[in-house]
Amino acid sequence: MNPSMPTFSTSPLPSEGSATRVLYLEDHAPLRSLIVDCMRKAGYDVECAEDGAEGWRKFCAVPFDLVVTDLHMPNLDGLGFIKLVRESKRPVRIMVYSSDMSEPMLTNLHKLGVTALVPKQANWEILRKMMAGMMRINPQGLVPPI
Repeated sequence: MNPSMPTFSTSPLPSEGSATRVLYLEDHAPLRSLIVDCMRKAGYDVECAEDGAEGWRKFCAVPFDLVVTDLHMPNLDGLGFIKLVRESKRPVRIMVYSSDMSEPMLTNLHKLGVTALVPKQANWEILRKMMAGMMRINPQGLVPPI
């Protein structure tokens, strides 16, 4: 569960005016399909992964502006994925979209510099507004010391 640190892609970060690149991690296929469809219709350039391990491979391959992740997934859970992302020191906005909003989990997520938390009970419109708002945040200051 501790993959070695890869060499990241040297592709340029998306320039202003280009589609926002989103990596969406969700193990529940019907929800993943629905949210990805909504994101694409809203103009986002979306890659999806069904667990943290697949998400980590995709994260290492190309830069993303925003990561939206569930927490409870097989192979590598969302918390483990977020830890790897933060250890990589690659600046990226991270939104957790999960039904787990327990106090211990919120504490862990705060320590890892998660940018936003959205409960899964929220509808697409709330998620969309949160995503749009997050794009105003400079990701350079979002990498906390691990």
